[in-house]
Amino acid sequence: MKHAVFSEFTVGFQVDIIETWEGFVGLKQTWEAVHQQDGQSGYFLSWAWLAVVFKANPNRWRVLAVKPNGDGSDYVCFFPQRTRVRWSVSLQEFQTELEAGGKLSWAQYTGFVCLPAWEERAIAALASAVGKLPWAGLSIKNIPRDRRLELFLAGFATDEYIISHHQYLINSGTVDSLICPYVPLPKDYESYLQTRVSSNTRQRMRRFWRQFEAADDLRITDTTAESFDRDITILLNLWFKTWSSSRGAHSAEEAVEKYIEILDQSHSLGAVNIPILWRGDQPLGALGNIVDRHKRHLYFIVAGRDESVQDPNIGLLLHTHSIQWAINNGIETYDFCHGNEPYKYSFGATDQLIASISIERTSKSDVGMFDPAHIRKAMKKAIKLLDSDYLRDAKNAFRQIQTLLPTK
Repeated sequence: MKHAVFSEFTVGFQVDIIETWEGFVGLKQTWEAVHQQDGQSGYFLSWAWLAVVFKANPNRWRVLAVKPNGDGSDYVCFFPQRTRVRWSVSLQEFQTELEAGGKLSWAQYTGFVCLPAWEERAIAALASAVGKLPWAGLSIKNIPRDRRLELFLAGFATDEYIISHHQYLINSGTVDSLICPYVPLPKDYESYLQTRVSSNTRQRMRRFWRQFEAADDLRITDTTAESFDRDITILLNLWFKTWSSSRGAHSAEEAVEKYIEILDQSHSLGAVNIPILWRGDQPLGALGNIVDRHKRHLYFIVAGRDESVQDPNIGLLLHTHSIQWAINNGIETYDFCHGNEPYKYSFGATDQLIASISIERTSKSDVGMFDPAHIRKAMKKAIKLLDSDYLRDAKNAFRQIQTLLPTK
């Protein structure tokens, strides 16, 4: 079965490109073995989640896979990528742009899957191979700010590239989305209360939880296979009612579609829990969580609440329940994901720093800006330019394509 359309031999390694569904399926066993041993790659770099995303986006992704040279060697490192073709109006040419593969969906984190023992050498070889491929820009968002990123960026520390680090501030600049608070969870809930939160927070959590348990009309449900459609509808209806006025209906609707996509994808893997707080038959609030039972990691994705209800303390009760549920289900990390909102730290969160990186290839590079492997995508864009009466652009687009076609 042919699945590697490119191989680069560098520094004792072979780097293959896999960009067919059959080829990606063929990586499953090795990928999962590497992923299991890699403490730095989580749910959004798992083979199962990427398989759902890649299958829904044919011809828009590829994987760079690294293995040591030598007979019988297997892959030790993977870098999933999203591929795009852009028409540059100013330069009148097609350019290939690359992103982290998880950005085909709404991956909370991106990066590499790598055996720790091979990390330094394999990522250096990976960067070398990426540099020999034709592209104009490479964007890696939501990647941990760690040694792996440093190793990869070191391969582009020349005047052939411009490396930029971007900020991502929201809520009028008060929240940094590149700070991701998370809570390491102990084995039992009482230990969590004693070791992770302040005495004031501990008292509040206990008081509100006692009030909740004593209220005959309050209850919290968790998602089942049968209730998922109901639960996600409740969650996102509550979220939309809260945010549509400030964000605008169109922007809020787009966000809802993204939440539906990522939660549907994870639900297909049995990895979603949506706890809902009810008063009788009225939903007061809900959380959307993705649960990675293999890596024992819970990701808090989205919350919705009825803003007309002042009490009980909806957010506190739902996160208290969710943390209890996580501990009872063997989860070791409660991840609040993007944004350093103050309330997250009241639950005992500590920070993980991530980065948003772009690498631009400069005119000093002798490697092309467009990958001929993407000529079909370019042809489709050229036809759209022609259909839209951008005749000058279409003419130059077809000229560029013509230079890439076989002469015989």
